Amino acid sequence: MKSGMKIIDFRCRPPVRACKMLFDLHLERHTWENKFVCGPADAVSPSMHKVGEEAGLDLLMEEIDEAGIDLVVAPGRATPPGLEVKAVAEGVQEFNVSDETLVSLRKRFNNRLLGLTALDLSRPADQLVTQIQKAVREHDLHGVVMEPGYFKAPDGGPLWADNKRL
Repeated sequence: MKSGMKIIDFRCRPPVRACKMLFDLHLERHTWENKFVCGPADAVSPSMHKVGEEAGLDLLMEEIDEAGIDLVVAPGRATPPGLEVKAVAEGVQEFNVSDETLVSLRKRFNNRLLGLTALDLSRPADQLVTQIQKAVREHDLHGVVMEPGYFKAPDGGPLWADNKRL
């Protein structure tokens, strides 16, 4: 440890298939008027060019080391059943990041990657509690992530982060 304090990256997106859409330079989102001030190619790291490959994970580990980062936190992702995510060039892609994927990544990164289980907000609360308990006790994950924007509220409208049911 450098100065007694750990440096933790809380927004790590490992170069696994499920994260490809977030970094694919050929997505239509880069043609939107509100695109990055810098060019999209400047907004991704070298590991993102190797998504889904072992070489991408190797590059990410190098990037973590070169930046002096002690730990990275990677969120899982759970989307509603039936949600399809389509990339421009590749069609429908897997978009969820499972607890098992996070466990595998933690091992691959010598316990320097801390995973957060993703909650499928379409499931009943008692099932979510069971999921959280399993994630912590059996998978040694360190917290939860909720992405309500993928889900519908009970009235069929958008599920916002300030919804009292969350």
